[in-house]
Amino acid sequence: MTTSIFKSVRSYVVFAFALGIGVALVTSACDSPGDLGDACVAAESHNDCSGNMVCFQPALCANTYCCLPADSSGNSPSAASDPNCATGCNGGAKLICENATANGIGFEGVTSDEADAACQFADANPFDGGPP
Repeated sequence: MTTSIFKSVRSYVVFAFALGIGVALVTSACDSPGDLGDACVAAESHNDCSGNMVCFQPALCANTYCCLPADSSGNSPSAASDPNCATGCNGGAKLICENATANGIGFEGVTSDEADAACQFADANPFDGGPP
């Protein structure tokens, strides 16, 4: 039985093409830019966020999220549409307060004033863990 060289070359080309497409899909998914409210890393040398969003840390929040750049008041305009971009970041103030209470002032660099502000904000704005 003889096999045509065309059939074997064609099968290798199809295999290589499929492998290339698979690698391209996997690598592009690993570094896709974040959408509004997605967590990001501000310390990286590139912007983790898509479009004109930036990696932003709202007041009384321990994390950074993809939000529109802050205005002159220091708040992101996207706070109205995504709670992660708002002061207290969707429960972040409560987390800062709980960590300071459990671990003491100075834990993760939180000062007494920051802990007090976070606790006051969390008390005034209860977070139930669900959508806003």
